[in-house]
Amino acid sequence: MKVFIFITTGLHWRLVPIELFPVLLGNQDPVFKDIVGAVGILMTLEQKMTRCLWQSSNHAVIEREMMSLGHENWSPKERPGWLLLEIELGMMIRPVQVKVAELMMSPTNIDESCVTQLNMGEVLK
Repeated sequence: MKVFIFITTGLHWRLVPIELFPVLLGNQDPVFKDIVGAVGILMTLEQKMTRCLWQSSNHAVIEREMMSLGHENWSPKERPGWLLLEIELGMMIRPVQVKVAELMMSPTNIDESCVTQLNMGEVLK
């Protein structure tokens, strides 16, 4: 029935993040996971490009956006959930955010008292 609807209405199928969840987090075929992961990375780059286009008159925002390469100190293949978070929220995880998250997830911090602070809106250097 879906095929008939697509043909008669002229709609085209589009990959949306909700369809990536079961593939990236549950599928065991490594080749398929790699392909879907690559599509996910391309989706984050498309979102970055869109953010730059929206802010085309604000050169400071574009410069800051271009300074952040994305996925600099973490691997989307090792952390597909983080990649999905980026896609769903339309943002890129900054290196300092990765450091704080890894510190908080570190097994050495489970038994210790630890306070970590991540300042929102901090200036990128």
